[in-house]
Amino acid sequence: MERAYMAFREEDLYPLRRYAWHALRVRHQGQRGKTLEEFGQLQGLLDGARNLGEVIAQGVPEALVRRYLVQALASGELSPPGRGWLLRDLTWEMEKEGARPNP
Repeated sequence: MERAYMAFREEDLYPLRRYAWHALRVRHQGQRGKTLEEFGQLQGLLDGARNLGEVIAQGVPEALVRRYLVQALASGELSPPGRGWLLRDLTWEMEKEGARPNP
């Protein structure tokens, strides 16, 4: 960690603005919840074939995907292992970006 800090400080290391949750593959279950009514443009993309980073690369705003994940995790629509950690991290990211989470 100290080496990473020193490299960052000397501008040899820089953040990529990629998050671990970008690697998640989410398959919407259709009838489980109402979260996707608010996120219509995501519905066709959440088929489990592509990860969330790929969904974002296709033009879906990262903030929209993050907000969807927070609401789906908080409502129980999504319940992956480690969801508490994921929800904590997403909430922190939203606060850092200046958005308020509305689970």
